[in-house]
Amino acid sequence: MGKRKERKTVEEVIESAERLAFYNRVSTKEQRKEGKEYGQQYAKVKDFLKKYDKKVENEDVFSDTMSAYSKPFTSRSDLEKLLHAAEKKEIDAIIVSDRDRLSRQTEEHFQLRSLLERIGIPVVIASRGELYESDDFIRTLVEDALTRLESDNISTRTKATLKSMLEKNRYIGGKPPYGFSPTKEDEKVVRFSPIHEEVRDVVDIFNLYKKSETFSSIAKNLNKHLPKKWSASRVKEIITNPIYTGYHVYNRYEKGTKLFNPIELWKWFRSPFICDEDILITQEDWWYCWHKYTKTKDKQPRYLNTSFYLKDLLFCHCGEKMKGIDKRTNIKKPGTVYGKRYYICQNCKEKIDADKLNNLVLDEIFNMPAPKHIVMYEVNKLIEKEIAIKHKRISELDEEIIKENNNLNILKMFKKMGDKKDGLLQESKQHELLAYLLSKGDSEINLKKSEKEIQHVKSEYQKLIEMTSDDRHVQEWVDSFFQYRKWSSLSDPEIRNLTLFLVENCTMIDSIKIGIKIKSLPPKEYSMS
Repeated sequence: MGKRKERKTVEEVIESAERLAFYNRVSTKEQRKEGKEYGQQYAKVKDFLKKYDKKVENEDVFSDTMSAYSKPFTSRSDLEKLLHAAEKKEIDAIIVSDRDRLSRQTEEHFQLRSLLERIGIPVVIASRGELYESDDFIRTLVEDALTRLESDNISTRTKATLKSMLEKNRYIGGKPPYGFSPTKEDEKVVRFSPIHEEVRDVVDIFNLYKKSETFSSIAKNLNKHLPKKWSASRVKEIITNPIYTGYHVYNRYEKGTKLFNPIELWKWFRSPFICDEDILITQEDWWYCWHKYTKTKDKQPRYLNTSFYLKDLLFCHCGEKMKGIDKRTNIKKPGTVYGKRYYICQNCKEKIDADKLNNLVLDEIFNMPAPKHIVMYEVNKLIEKEIAIKHKRISELDEEIIKENNNLNILKMFKKMGDKKDGLLQESKQHELLAYLLSKGDSEINLKKSEKEIQHVKSEYQKLIEMTSDDRHVQEWVDSFFQYRKWSSLSDPEIRNLTLFLVENCTMIDSIKIGIKIKSLPPKEYSMS
């Protein structure tokens, strides 16, 4: 066995360091602004270094404002700069006030220690007068887990307080949701009263989103006739907030972020501040919008929100796709338009009037003898595809549930066998127990997550199966496209949807001839003159 490498003591590290770097971290901008938390960290470090007649220069102070619990250490810009400086040997040692300034997550502590050991930079914990090292596996594992536990306890206490206040009909503070204003009695909020002008906006937003509009297009639409400035993120906040169904929800977001937690982790409470008659959106409509959001958020939904309806469907005679480009100038005088919109080939630079071609294709679609039958056929194909995807996911989840149950059974057997063993060192027993608890916890979390997901997927799967046996809902949706018998009454996303369903492709044959291939029909040539 090789000789163990000798470690320096804290005193040796501090006294031999010509250049010390101080790392501090606060969780919020408010803490940074107030300076109290930073001041406490700096005071600990300053007092510690006094014993060695050492100090940290201003240029060697690295500060981050970010939660160490909700974001990985790799997301902290100043810590990254500090580690880079350490790797270049520009500093000799790092000092922090407390262990949790580096991280509150057990697995991250191991990653950081490994990285720091590779770089060869010692880290001193001022409050404890010791080095941040990884020699004692059991001790560091327990201490790091306790750091994480304290953070979890803070979060748990906060959630418990919120839950208690809601159950006692006490308003938990914060700005009321758009569409409501607080009504008070004896300085306490007793009810959210609807603001009628804003209520209309909320209902319109949900209706537009159900009609295939996107967050951006809804915001653009609202800004045309409302004085308030709307944005896609503001529309998203309304669509994804269950408060309009009469429910308060906490634990929607990951800590310190605007990223949603899995919806099975959300905590729902019937709001005591919204009366039944003031509920704006049915639960059915909200869930429909939520499922639509979760399905499209990773798929760049802007492909629907375009007035170049033939995007990705129109090809030049040279074989390249033609791209929609708006050549109109900025209009200062209302009602005056200069220039045109074109579909242009990026290869041979051929171009065609986009609006003229759009009108030609849409007129052809609406003059077809039976366009609804084609749309119905395409929608049913999509439903069949979705059923196959759901069925596959259910099978995958079944396998995951079986695997995690098997893991738990194996762990139980391992624990029983471990309990019967004699002659083990105490540290080994602790090590085995911790490994057992961590593995068991992971399997239980994975099992619970899979069981929740499979319930949701099975529910969606059943709805799709029901749609195949009773197509009234699909029929109503298709009818909504053709109820006015003119395409100009539809929104851009609706027209784009219809085009994708019906048009297989278009080809620019020459400067005046266009070939259009409607699904289920033979191709046809048209003149643009």
